[in-house]
Amino acid sequence: AQSLRRLPLRRSLHLRCPGLGYLQSLQRDRRTEEGWKAPKGGRLALSVSRWGVCLLNELYVGENMLPFWDIYGTGLYASGPFYATPKKIYNQTAVTYNRRFFNNTVGVSAGFYFHYDGVGLGLQQILKVSVNLQKTVYRPKK
Repeated sequence: AQSLRRLPLRRSLHLRCPGLGYLQSLQRDRRTEEGWKAPKGGRLALSVSRWGVCLLNELYVGENMLPFWDIYGTGLYASGPFYATPKKIYNQTAVTYNRRFFNNTVGVSAGFYFHYDGVGLGLQQILKVSVNLQKTVYRPKK
């Protein structure tokens, strides 16, 4: 796990630089015998947060990291098709909100995720409510 660097901007506004990296894979389709593929690229992730609101941007520039996505899809790749970009760019911008209530027993997370792959723009909306059952059910005796 890579540690996050936190740079304070004013009092509680934080800029985080969670990732700058190089990605490369080595893949081969034995069925079609096309030979080896070694796609590569770079990734940069930045985020700014305050009061539970976070603005996150992840940029990938490079080759199609999932060259066999059109043939095998989720049967081969565990993730979504985001890095299967035909135009050598993928950008994800997210606006999220995270908050815990009732002495950290209930959590709420919501977000809008904008995806751009050089061809089109996509949007995801996510709402997650979580309950810490261990905290409520297994409360220590006083």
